[in-house]
Amino acid sequence: MEDIAEIRKHDRLTERLARCFRDLRHQAGWSLDDLTDRCGVSRATLSRLEHGDVSPTAHALARIARAYDMPAARLMRLAEADAPQVLTRDAQDLSTDATTGAEERQVSPAAEGYGTAVTEGHLPRTVSREVPAAGGREAHLVVTEGRLTAVFDEATFDMRKGDSLRLFLDHALVLTGVGKSGGRYLMFTA
Repeated sequence: MEDIAEIRKHDRLTERLARCFRDLRHQAGWSLDDLTDRCGVSRATLSRLEHGDVSPTAHALARIARAYDMPAARLMRLAEADAPQVLTRDAQDLSTDATTGAEERQVSPAAEGYGTAVTEGHLPRTVSREVPAAGGREAHLVVTEGRLTAVFDEATFDMRKGDSLRLFLDHALVLTGVGKSGGRYLMFTA
């Protein structure tokens, strides 16, 4: 079975894959021979892939990804990801409920190539927010200030500064600010 697909011109994805292959190998401290031993793709093919001369077949992509202990889809996401960028606080979307004082800021929204979103929120005392079910997406909640209660699938969690809750959003999550000033939190969803 062929491990490469010849390309006549450079395309952006092939160039990004080439850079991703090189970066991963260098980060692992491996030579081309080391990677060949781990994935079974020939040294010559790996070199051509890292130079962007060819595109990998799905089979070769899966074998290379397995060498790095990740699914091929993750390797593709790494290659497709936008260049690193700073999203200044002023550029982050902020929504405020004038009646309750609740705030929610999209610190780092999910974007092309990036599957994780980071949300910062503040819930004053007795104010609640429902995080809807999201098809079982992974979520991590960290209380950064004050206190919150989190209700998920009939379980209630009393949380204080520094506490974290990890879950899969196959049900809605209800957060409520408690104590004198409620609570601030970060929510990571992937």
